[in-house]
Amino acid sequence: MIRQTTILMMAATLAAPAIWAQRGERKTVDLSRVSSKVTSEGAGGAAGAAQFRAAMSRGRSGGTTDGAALGSSGQSNATALPQAPGVLQMNLFEGYRSGRETYFVATRAIPTGSVFQQFIYLPDNQQLALNAVRFNYEVAPGESLTLTNVKDFGFFWEYGLTAYAIKITLPDGTETWTGTDFGTADLEGQYYRKFEDLPYVIPGLTGAREYLDNGATMVEIKGRFRTDSAVHVVFEDLVVPNSAVQVLDSTTVLVNLSAAYGYYYDSEVGDLVEQTFDATRVKGYLLTVGQGGFTDTLPFRHTPMQ
Repeated sequence: MIRQTTILMMAATLAAPAIWAQRGERKTVDLSRVSSKVTSEGAGGAAGAAQFRAAMSRGRSGGTTDGAALGSSGQSNATALPQAPGVLQMNLFEGYRSGRETYFVATRAIPTGSVFQQFIYLPDNQQLALNAVRFNYEVAPGESLTLTNVKDFGFFWEYGLTAYAIKITLPDGTETWTGTDFGTADLEGQYYRKFEDLPYVIPGLTGAREYLDNGATMVEIKGRFRTDSAVHVVFEDLVVPNSAVQVLDSTTVLVNLSAAYGYYYDSEVGDLVEQTFDATRVKGYLLTVGQGGFTDTLPFRHTPMQ
């Protein structure tokens, strides 16, 4: 492998706002355009919240080999849901008042008739099951949905981790999920998740670097990963195909960013248009990795290299 002498390093500093390049332009789904193809299914019940709680438990504990979530005794107490055909992406890096924008990004085509439902799991063990929505059209890879944003928590809020998740029920009844969590304010005014508090979360991102390999922009992502399950990688709303993702070991994932792509609706064209990675422009991206349903996100800056 031929690496350029110029290697861009990006260390993850999760306890302070990140300074990065202008964000890549995100093209979210215009729900007014598809309103005739989306129907409300009402709010979910306790069963959905219980599934979500089990899935989050599995993600926070690093997962289990049999796909089950473990209780405090170490015994399996629920079956965790498989990874959704997409990732939940949250921005924690631009200040607590302007950040925490939250998105769902499809990583592959999601068939028509699929039902999406968002859950919020609060630090005091309350669960909120928001309305379920049925999409009566196929969602394309890279299509990005804006989710409920929570941008401000006061000091009187319960301290701890708030978790978000999307459960997607496919037309054949298969239930899948993707979720993440973030810390609410502590008494010192810190509004950013601290990795030392969550040493076992998988995936857990700690940094990334990029380099050129025969003209292709490669990104080496460092952190904590499982070596026995697929990894889903998204840069903002650009999806890296599975064929361009390699899990090298439990601490390293290598992706070919040049292969990233996605679709968005262009009103002038009147149809979906494919977008691809532009290696010629300095851009900042939300880099999200999903594995086993759980996701983690870091800011990533791309700088063109000769």
